[in-house]
Order: sequence, then structure tokens, then C-alpha cells
Amino acid sequence: MRGKVLALVIMFVCAAPASLSAATPFVVQETYRGLLLGAIGLRPDAKLDITPLEARRAMARLKEAIDIIHRKSPFSLRAIETLQSAGDVVIVYDPHFPKSRFSGLTIAAFFPDYYQADGPSKQFVTFVGRYGAKWPAAELAAVLVHELVGHGMQRYRGRLEHVRTIDLECEAYLYEERAYQDIGIDKRSMEMVKFRQALEDNWCKTFRTRTRHSHPNSVALWERLNPDVPGILKVYLDYIETLRKNGAARKAIDIERRDGLRR
Repeated sequence: MRGKVLALVIMFVCAAPASLSAATPFVVQETYRGLLLGAIGLRPDAKLDITPLEARRAMARLKEAIDIIHRKSPFSLRAIETLQSAGDVVIVYDPHFPKSRFSGLTIAAFFPDYYQADGPSKQFVTFVGRYGAKWPAAELAAVLVHELVGHGMQRYRGRLEHVRTIDLECEAYLYEERAYQDIGIDKRSMEMVKFRQALEDNWCKTFRTRTRHSHPNSVALWERLNPDVPGILKVYLDYIETLRKNGAARKAIDIERRDGLRR
């Protein structure tokens, strides 16, 4: 599985699954380190491409990943605690998720519609599917950081409406990068080299290009084995605010919606 780390498919802009409620068929449900964990039972008629983990084994893997975040990534933990101060942070194991396998593996996904700052729902919900439950705990921890810290904090801060999808992903991948640093994943491994290439040459390419001139000192923040993520994020905030003010972000988001790439 380690070789598949780049196959992650982020689905935070997709429609949320059925509403979580008392009727949700959790076969295991508990609170762990302040997070709400639930596992959905496998349907008898389910036809899946791999044999999913049994619910309790999947829950044990989630706890391993959560423990790693608590022990090794205070940077990520502080953000999760911020979410907890605003609502329930929920992680659901669903062996049926995703519905089908596309060009890559969907390890986990954040669903923003559960949290409504001015509405009745105060849940930050991430689903972990059958592939994710079999992911090594350390890598799963970093992916949970991508979803909860990256996309969860974007929802908490109200950014989803005025930031382009590529820039939302850039920010979430930066948080994932910091998690890999904190956890101690070998940054010289082939998987991490590919991750770094995807981070710089795909998700954050436009951000890096546009800020090379507006924030020339930021170039040095990237030019190290472990990029200075907090420093980069400060530049990122200036960057997305500039795009919001000059209307470039709104135009791009309108095109994304027109082309069915975004709600």
C-alpha cells in the first residue's frame, strides 16, 4: 500500500452521503480522544473489489492513526482542537466507500455540508473507506490531517466559497506535508519524492509561480528537505486574499461550477 500514497483522490467538493443520524447503521460507535468514531456495517449484498476490514479492526486502525497525530503532530492537533471547539469532529469507516474505483484510490474524504456555521449542523465529518482502513497507520494519519486540518479548517474559516479548488488542495497538501514531517516519514523515499513533486508541480504550482515575484523571500521556504509549512501558509493567506479582492478567484470558481467541477 505504501507505493499508492499518491493515488489519493480528494472529494471534499462532492455531495455528502446520507445524513448521519440515529438511524445510521453503525455497528461500532464510540468517542476516542474527543473524536466521534463510527463504523458502518457491511451490507450482505455488497459486491466490492477488495475484501474490507471488519468494523472493529478498522476502528483499531483509525485509533492508531489518531494516536500518531496526538503523539507526533502538535501542529495538526491544535487545528483539530479548534474544530472540536466549534462542533463535533466525526470519523466514519464505511466499507462501501467509495462507490467505485476510478483512476486512483480514495483513502478518505471530507464532506463540508455537515458543518453549517449559521445552521443546525455542527459536525466536521470525514469518511474513511475500505482502502483507507488498510493503509499503514502513519500514512493514514497524514491523510486524516489533509482532510480534517486542511479541508476542515477551510470550512471552519469560511474559505470554500471564495478559494479556487486547486488552491484549496494546495493548502490541504501543505498540511499533509507538515504531518509527514512531524510523523517522521522518510522524505527521501520514492513515495515522498513523488508526493513532493505533486505538491510543488501540480497542487501548489500556480501559488508558487505567482508568489515568486510578490514574495521573493518565500522561495527559500521551499528549498529544503522539509519545507517551512507555517511560513509558506502565511504567504498563501496573502495570495488567496489577493485573488479574492481582484476577482480572479470568483471568475475561476464560476468556471468550475459551469463545467460541473464544483457545486
